[in-house]
Amino acid sequence: MKPDEFVKKYGWEVAKEISKKGLTMKSAYFDTQKHEFFNGTPVRVGIDVKRVDFINNLKRLVESHELVDSLGGLDEAKKRCYPTKHLTMDSFYKLKQAVVDVESCQ
Repeated sequence: MKPDEFVKKYGWEVAKEISKKGLTMKSAYFDTQKHEFFNGTPVRVGIDVKRVDFINNLKRLVESHELVDSLGGLDEAKKRCYPTKHLTMDSFYKLKQAVVDVESCQ
């Protein structure tokens, strides 16, 4: 499952929890039935969240979501998504990627 598909299915709160906890747990699994973490071998079908690429991409999606939220939501972020003297090119590209990330999870 791709990170954006995971967000669509389980929501932003679960994604935030995984992006925070997943990087620090040696062997962490997310139980898709109970929506909780456990260590060791999964007793139910779960998603293995120890994969670094999955965690990094999920973390990027969460950071994008938080950036877009801080600007007042997707519509407001889109309105601000153009280079100005107050928005550096790096910030512009980061905001543009954040908008794309959030849209991919809808």
